[in-house]
Amino acid sequence: MLEHVVPSMRQEILNEIWRVMRPGAHLFVGETPNRLWPIDDHTTGLWWTHYLPLGWARRYAVWRRRLMPGDDLAAMGGLGCTYRGIVKALPCGRAHVLNGESRYAWLSRRRTRPASRTRRAVRRSLRGFEKIFLLPFLGLPLDALMPYLTMCVEKLPL
Repeated sequence: MLEHVVPSMRQEILNEIWRVMRPGAHLFVGETPNRLWPIDDHTTGLWWTHYLPLGWARRYAVWRRRLMPGDDLAAMGGLGCTYRGIVKALPCGRAHVLNGESRYAWLSRRRTRPASRTRRAVRRSLRGFEKIFLLPFLGLPLDALMPYLTMCVEKLPL
């Protein structure tokens, strides 16, 4: 549900969730639209709205008749999250993202709704790319580039 939180409040909310978690607990972020993906298929179905300032994106969606004039694009989930944005919001040194580990590879394949043929094809073609380039050099799991973010973060003990 992080996409329904205004970006300016995400840091505060993630910090509070993290504060009440016990060491060794896991924070699971599932199916949050990726703001880096060019299509907003969660709210408007329009290309490039994630890259626009909020006011412009809302006006564009209203003009294209994907939103009503009084709709709040941020509250409806039109502002996705990024992998780095979530990781940066958590305390440095106490968060361990499990997506990059082979024993947690099921996180990248598990979905609450069936994936489209296109999404499955993109995922299959990028698996080798992830092992060769993303994880070793950039420290990113494959989900950092997919339309929806799914990640699991473990809270490390002090």
